[in-house]
Amino acid sequence: MLTYCGSPKKRKLNVTAKSFIVYDCIEHKTILKRKSNKKVEVASLTKIMTFYVTLLTIELFNLNVKEIKVKVTKKATET
Repeated sequence: MLTYCGSPKKRKLNVTAKSFIVYDCIEHKTILKRKSNKKVEVASLTKIMTFYVTLLTIELFNLNVKEIKVKVTKKATET
């Protein structure tokens, strides 16, 4: 699994979600959060499952994630 090491750059947070949390599973710490204790309905379950299936596929086929390249359009990053 890829990890980022280094000081995060200060950037304007461009997240439209009313609440969220970003957790670093390697360092075991919260990176970003907004109203993370608020109870809300599960959203974007398809995205979560896609990520989960991707991780399982990487493990199943013993893929080297550093060699995998994915092209993402600007429009996709803004969705």
